[in-house]
Amino acid sequence: MNIILKQTKEEELTYLTELEEISFAVNSKYFEKGCNNGILACKNQ
Repeated sequence: MNIILKQTKEEELTYLTELEEISFAVNSKYFEKGCNNGILACKNQ
């Protein structure tokens, strides 16, 4: 299922920045547990 959202470039950049921050925070939490390949490696363990 593909959902297409029409956004201005500024909104898009803000959204991407927020996603990167969330990804970084979540990945950091997993790295602390010693999962060197991030979230997917942890979930597969």
